[in-house]
Amino acid sequence: VYIKNKKGGEEVAVQASREGWRVTGTIRKGEEKMKGVKCVEYGMNDVGKEMERCSHVLVTIPPVKGGDIVLKNYVKSLRGKKWVGYASSASVYGQTDGRLVSETDAK
Repeated sequence: VYIKNKKGGEEVAVQASREGWRVTGTIRKGEEKMKGVKCVEYGMNDVGKEMERCSHVLVTIPPVKGGDIVLKNYVKSLRGKKWVGYASSASVYGQTDGRLVSETDAK
């Protein structure tokens, strides 16, 4: 399992580790490492290499202006995985005043 972004995936990463999964996750420079999780500093070359070794990927990094930085930087590393998932938040849609939204509405 590969968990991207400590802030959004830490609980999932730690729980998966407790259940016997080998878990690798990314952290920002200076962040505390997650217990039971192999941590790689995001932005380093090792991220793609570690991701290639994984069978499952959970991405919790939200898209930024201009697109999805995970797909942009690691699309080759995502190929051939058993499962790739995204955990997201409705906050990417901004204020909608109760209006229904779809993936094309993300800002």
